Amino acid sequence: MVAEELLEVLTAEQAKYENTDDQGNTVDLFQKT
Repeated sequence: MVAEELLEVLTAEQAKYENTDDQGNTVDLFQKT
């Protein structure tokens, strides 16, 4: 269903914004610092 695909996209986009550091840079989950 289109709605399910849209929900997946929105979830992925939200995850991107949640994974940001205090400077607003995207944090790479696969990169350990």
